[in-house]
This record gives sequence, structure tokens and C-alpha cells, in this order.
Amino acid sequence: MVTTTANRLPNDGAENENQNIKVMRLGSFVDLDCIISIGCAGAILGEVLRMRSAQQIPEVPERAPIAVLQMFVLSDFMLITKDTLSSLQVFQSEIHPSTLVSGAATSGSGSKESLSVYGLFRPLAGTPQGRTKLQQIFVRPLVSLQIINERHRTIEVLLRADNTEALENLSRALQEIKDVRKPLEQLQKGADAQTGTAIDRGVWWSLARFSVRLLRLRDIVFELQHADNLTAVKKVIDTIPVGVMKDVGARIESIIDFDEAKASSRIAVKPNVSRELDDLKRKYHALDSFLNEVRSSMYQTLPDWACPHVTGCVFWPQLGFFTIVSLSPNGAPAYKGQGSDDEDWEVVFITGGNAYCKNCRMVELDAQWGDPYSDIVDLEIQILHALSCDVLQHSLALSRAADACGDLDCLVALARGAQKYGWTAPTMTEENIIAIKGGRHPLQELAVPSFIANDCSLEGGSIDSVHHPETTALIVTGPNHSGKSVYIKQVALIVYLAHLGSFVPADLATIGITDQILTRISTKESVSQNESAFGIDLRQAAFLVRHSTRRSLVLIDEFGKGTSADDGAGLMAGLIDHFTTLGPEAPRTLIATHCHEIFEGDYLLERPGLSLAHMNVRLDLAAAMEDQVVFLLRSRFRDLDARDVYDEAVREAQSDNARNFVVEFNFQEAHVAFDLNADEFGILLDQKPPEGIVRWINIWSPSTQRPSVERIGTHYGFSHRLQALMTSPAKRSPGKFRPAQTFDPSDIEVGLAPSETKALSPSEVPPQALEDVEVYQLVKETMNYTSIDYGRQFLCIGANWLHRRPAVGKPGHKKTLLPPKHWSWLTLCSDSVVLSLHEAPPYEQPDSTEWVLKYLDELNALSSTYFNLTAQKDSQATARLSRSATLLAKLSVFFLPISFMTSYFSVEIPDLVEHYTPKMYWICFAVIAGISFLSLFFFSRLLELLIDVLEGWSDSVWKRFFDKRDERDDH
Repeated sequence: MVTTTANRLPNDGAENENQNIKVMRLGSFVDLDCIISIGCAGAILGEVLRMRSAQQIPEVPERAPIAVLQMFVLSDFMLITKDTLSSLQVFQSEIHPSTLVSGAATSGSGSKESLSVYGLFRPLAGTPQGRTKLQQIFVRPLVSLQIINERHRTIEVLLRADNTEALENLSRALQEIKDVRKPLEQLQKGADAQTGTAIDRGVWWSLARFSVRLLRLRDIVFELQHADNLTAVKKVIDTIPVGVMKDVGARIESIIDFDEAKASSRIAVKPNVSRELDDLKRKYHALDSFLNEVRSSMYQTLPDWACPHVTGCVFWPQLGFFTIVSLSPNGAPAYKGQGSDDEDWEVVFITGGNAYCKNCRMVELDAQWGDPYSDIVDLEIQILHALSCDVLQHSLALSRAADACGDLDCLVALARGAQKYGWTAPTMTEENIIAIKGGRHPLQELAVPSFIANDCSLEGGSIDSVHHPETTALIVTGPNHSGKSVYIKQVALIVYLAHLGSFVPADLATIGITDQILTRISTKESVSQNESAFGIDLRQAAFLVRHSTRRSLVLIDEFGKGTSADDGAGLMAGLIDHFTTLGPEAPRTLIATHCHEIFEGDYLLERPGLSLAHMNVRLDLAAAMEDQVVFLLRSRFRDLDARDVYDEAVREAQSDNARNFVVEFNFQEAHVAFDLNADEFGILLDQKPPEGIVRWINIWSPSTQRPSVERIGTHYGFSHRLQALMTSPAKRSPGKFRPAQTFDPSDIEVGLAPSETKALSPSEVPPQALEDVEVYQLVKETMNYTSIDYGRQFLCIGANWLHRRPAVGKPGHKKTLLPPKHWSWLTLCSDSVVLSLHEAPPYEQPDSTEWVLKYLDELNALSSTYFNLTAQKDSQATARLSRSATLLAKLSVFFLPISFMTSYFSVEIPDLVEHYTPKMYWICFAVIAGISFLSLFFFSRLLELLIDVLEGWSDSVWKRFFDKRDERDDH
């Protein structure tokens, strides 16, 4: 039984109380969930009463034999009851979902750990002994400041930046270390393998792997920086004897043959361990060939008709040698020794369609050979027993090393949990305070999308008469689901985790040593307990009142809700009155309540050490604002079928100030909106088009609307390259430009490549009548580069049109040439949305000669590039065609003998029948084929050289008689 103070049982009226009242009174003294402790105490009380009734104990009239009932708690541990662990959700098991497992939701095999504080850390422990030690730590919080600070310091060292890699290696190494206690227990029992495990993965394999991995773990521990003075690290280094581990591993590896064990399904001993064992194994393995010789010699003494029925000889361990005889159709042996020297063949057993018989020869073999297999097994058992005795001499060292690994694994799990969930190290002090900044509930923050951290400041009673605590009791009120219960639980969990030696979910925390955490939060009813829910609440409250000290943390949540509102408020007021009037013995108390009646009349507001807090509910105005924005956005869409709206839309689309538009349409209706910003696009994209509606989004000059394009691209998953292309700024007009070639009006029409002529100054350039430029002439110079991008939600086709278009202006406005860059993208999205983006050209430039020459030069350069690319592709195609023709020519030479052979067999010449025989034909065929091979492999280089010479001669002739190239193809 675990708790603190002594309580004297009242004498007046105790005999007249019924059983329920007695149980409730007893529950205020002791923790009724400690069933084993209560059973032990009951046995002692029963023995005392029995001895008293037998008059072995002298009666003292003025004093009862049992005067005091006192709970007991170890000095280094905090008192924490089962109700507290359940209310704070430290442990919470649930039935395992597997249909193969059944049972109650307990700690047995039929359950698993649910969402709980312990469940956060259990998967992070790698060893079985580490998980067991972790559970012990969670059940036994500490009050020893030295041990708590040592654990905090160990976690802090493990989480250092220079120990990141070592921590990962340490965690992986611990996952490979198993608990050695079970293999040692199996070894003491003489079992080779645990139940349900393979024979080659049994006791010896576990011990061998344990010793090797333990040495590797010891080496990894030395990699930790600034860990020389850590108790857990020292324990691992000191309790892992290197010599013992090497000796155990080497002994097992040198004796146990794991490969043969896997093949034979039994533990086997390696060769060269025992000479006698090796001789027996060689003798046993030679039995097959020996029995074949015995069968051959036996056939010489048997009648000829009996030989087919005697199929062979065999050796069975523990049964000996047998002669195998087939069965006749009636099920009897087909031969029993008739007509042989030994006619007395004894049928021992029949199985598998054969009879196994003993005869004189088999009896002689039994006497000569004995049972070699059993001899091998017996000798291996002796060797394994000797090995077991040697290993068991080090069982204590192995167990201590495993325990040290469990202790380290537990702290590694706490460190990894703190790293995973972003917890910080608390400051532990002997002062009776709780100061938390930015505290969070470790489970609640994982279950909700956003969690609001809260602070807490409490001080317990003090024997110092000068110091008066500001807040010993804090009453928290607020509406339902405002977080009152979560707040008081998170404070208790932070205090609890700090006393485990773990980091805590808070920005800063200073925790004073707490001797017990007492709660009145949850009520668990059961048909096995003859007690109402309100009775359980009263018993829990009475337990708090009797056992709380000034170093206790008391949590009360909605006490009194099991009765009428007035009575419940009165009970809550009385409980608050009790804890606020204890003075120096006042515990740190957190109370959550809905009973606002207790604050009427200013009854509690003037109590010293009492503070009030109210949980505010912050409305998420963003959602309401978003709905409002969506409504306002929908109001911007106008009916495109209306004539006035259509005319306005046309004027807006033709305007130079138009930026974008959105059209939502189907076969019956259409609505349009112009000039949306990035936020409006974001809200629009979050609202999918209605069923049967297509949404068309068109954007001009996407480089000037970068936020909108990026919002759309992020929504549909555009690549960074595609977004950069869409939002790249358009090309601006250059400054002064000096042409690199002469300018001729015909260049616009035919687009010749630039020639190497002397550059003229702008004054020497002949004027050009730009009015003569026709659109169809410029369309001929158009080039189209396309790109295709696709993702899970879109397919985008982009086109870069390089062209010259005359600007269409007002009457009398001179035509100018526009820049050559004009990107357009068409994107089909998965949610019935079509995107079109058009890069508007820059503003028209003045009719200057420099501007015209600049872009004519660029046009010629592009034309030349296109011609060069086309010529290169043509030359590559010509080269491939030439190589194919050469290969066909060579193959035709190779197939020439085949043609001769075909002609010979198709047309027979009478005059050559006697002289030109098939033999002579094949000789000729071989000669011609050989010549063909020589032509292919030895004269190929000569042919290539000849082709190169001919090509060079043709090029020189071409250059001599033709001074200029052919005009390129028009496109």
C-alpha cells in the first residue's frame, strides 16, 4: 500500500455503520485499488484477531488491539494512485484489434497500449528490458532531486548537436539487443529453443548474438561526447565485461554449428571439437554406402525370384538395422526368407507399403555397429552440457549487462521522445512552487490542429511565517469545451513528467519537489462495487482531504455534479474552504468548476492564496471572414447572357488595362468576372465549380500578376520551372543599336541569313517603306516552340511564338514591328478548370531605323539557326542512309554464294552433271563465302577511305562551280 499519513479509526458508532459506509470510510484511509496490499493487510489483521480469540494476546480493556491504520510509501518515490494514473491518461490499454487475440483490456496479451503518455515513449524503446524499465519509471515517479537531475542531465547530453549521429547509432544498436534472461532460464532448464522459435534461432543463437551486439553497443557508448560522468553510461561500460563477453561468444561460435542445426532441426556440434564425435559422425555418414554393399551381398544368398521383393537395407535410430521387403497384394510381406540360408525373418513393423524385417545379418549389424546416431546425440549432449555450465557461470554478469542496457535504453527513449515532440528540460528545486511558461498538454496537442499554450504559477504552504504565498489554490471557470480540464491535467502531467526525470512540454518550467499527486477528476463505476457514482466522488474527495500535504498537488474537476445543483455547489464550496484555510499546510490546488453560485456573496474572493481564472473562447473569425469574402466574390460574377454585360465584357477585354477574367459556363448559362487579385483567386480555387460547370481563367501579362500565378500554380502543383517561365518579365526595348549587317527591304520577305558584309552606319541605310509589309509575309517567318508539362492535377501546353506582326493602331498610325517573344499557355485541370495565360508584348516602339534593324537582324539570326539545324538533321539522315546502303551492299556480296547454290538447284545443266558435282559446288561455295568474309572484315576500311575521297572531290567541284548555296525551304 502506498501513501502517507496515519489515521486513527473512530470508536463511536463504527459498529452501527453498514457495509457500504465502512468501505467508504476505509477508502478515505487507504487506496482501495491496491488489491494485493489490502489482501496482505487483511491476512495480518485476520491472524491478529485469531490469536486474540485464542487468548494468545492479552486483552487491554482501555486500548483496542488495532489503534492506527497507516499507509506506507518509500522515501524516494512519489505517491501516485491508480485513479491519478487513469485520470491523467498516463496508462490506457485497449483490446487488441487482432481477431486472433482475445481477452480483457488489461496489461495481458489481449490488449495493447492506446493513446497515453506512456504510449508516446514505448515505441521508442528498442529492448524488451528497456520497455519494462520504462514502465517501472512511469509507475514510480521520484522525489529524489539527485536522481531526477541525473536523468535530466543524461537526456540533455544525448540531445546535444554533436551527439546526433551517436544517438542514432545507439538507438539502432539497442534495437538489436534482446533480453538475455529468458535464454538463460531456458538454458538452466536444458531446453535448446524457446517455444515457437526455430531451432537455429534458439538459446545458443540468442546468447551468441547478445554477446557480440553488447560489445558493439559498448563501443558506440564511447562515441558519446561529454558523457564521461553520466551514471547510465558508466553503468553500461562497467557492467559489460569485455573478456567475459568475448569468451562466451567465442565459445558458442566455436562449438555450435548453426548451419547444420538449421538443416537437421537440432543443435549440432562443429567438427574438430571432439575426435570421438567426429569418428562417430564419419561412421554414421558412411552407413549408406555400407548398406548398399550389404544389400548386394544379400542378393547372392537369395533366390532369384526373391530379389525383386527385397528392396534394400536401412538403419533406424534406436531400432537398428532392417531389411526392407515389399508387400504382396494381400498386405503380407512378399518374402520371409524362403530358400535362403536364414529362413527365420521376423517382421518388426509395416509402414509405407514395405515390411521391415530382422534376420541374422541385421542382428549381426546391430551387434557390430550398435546405435551410432544415439551415440552422436549422447556425446553432443555431454558437450553442450559442459558448454552450458561454462556459460551459466557468467549468468549474473550477462543479466547485469542486460539490465544496464535496459536502463540506458529507457533514457534514450525519453531523449528521443523529447526530441520528437519538442520538449524542454525543467528546473527542479526544493522550493514548494510550480512555475510554468507556455505549458502544453502532451496528448491534446497531438490530437488537435492547433493548441494554445498556457502558463501556471502556484506555491504551496510554507512553515516560514514571513513568506505568504500569492497563489496556493487556483479556481478555473469557463464554458463547456473551453479547456478547463485540459489545463489542470497538463499542469499535473508536467509536474509528473518532471519527477520521472523526463523533459516536459513547456517553454520554461520550474517544478518544486512534489510528494504526491491527488485527483478527483474521473469516476469509474463497476457492478462489482456496491457504490454509486456520487459515493465514489465523496470517497475520492475524502482521500484528498486526509492525505494532502503542503507539498502535494491536488486536482479537483467538477466535484459535486453527482447530486443536486445546490448541494453540489455547497460541497464544492466546503472543499475549497478546507484547502484555503490550511495555512502553512495548504497544498497546491487546481480546481475546475461550473458552480458559479459559490462566488456569489463574495464568500471566497477574500481568501488568502486563492486566485480565480477564466478560460476565454477565441472565435475563429477567419472562417466567417472567408465565407463573407466568398459571398462578395460571387457577387462580382455577372450574367454574360445579358446584352449590356456582354458589351461591357467585350470592351473590358479589348482594353489595354485588362488583367484577367474568369468565365463559368455550361450549355445554359455563363457568368464572367474581371480583374481578380491573388487572394480572390485563392478563395475561388478553394471553391470547386458546381457540377456540370466549366471554369475558364484567362490571365494577360502573367509577369505583372506574379502572386496570382503563383497562387494558381501552388494549388495545382506546377513545377518551379513552369512558374518561373510564366512569371518571367517580357523583353524590354534596347537602347542604341548598331547593326552588324546591311539592311535590305527584301530581307523582311525572304529572311536571308546574314552575310559577311561591311556594316553601314544608320545614315547609309536606305529607307524602307514599312507600309509595304504584309501580314502573310510575316506569317512565313513564324516559328513555334512548344513545351508540355503535366502533373497529377494538370496538363499544360505552352507555345512560344516568334513572329513579326504589324501593330494595328488608329487611322493614320504607322505600323511598327513588335518584339519576337510571345508565350502562351493552355492548361487543363482535373476539377473542370481551364487556364489560359498570354504574355502580352511590350509597348510599341517608335518608327526608328535602329529598332527595325535590331529585330531584322534577330530575325535573320533565327532564320540562320533554323537553317543550320535543318541542314544538320538532313546531313545526319543522309549519313544514316549511306551507312544503310553500304551495309546492304556488303550483305549482297556475302549472299552471292547462296544465289549460286539456288541457281544450281533450280536449273540443272546436263553437260555439267558429271563434272560439276554437289561436292564441287560446296567447295566453291566455301571459297566464295571465305572471300566474302575477307571483303567484309579486311577491306571495309579501304572502302570507307575511298568513299571519303570521293565525297571530298565532289565537295571541291561543287564549291568551284557554284558560288552560293541554295535558298532554304520556306516554312
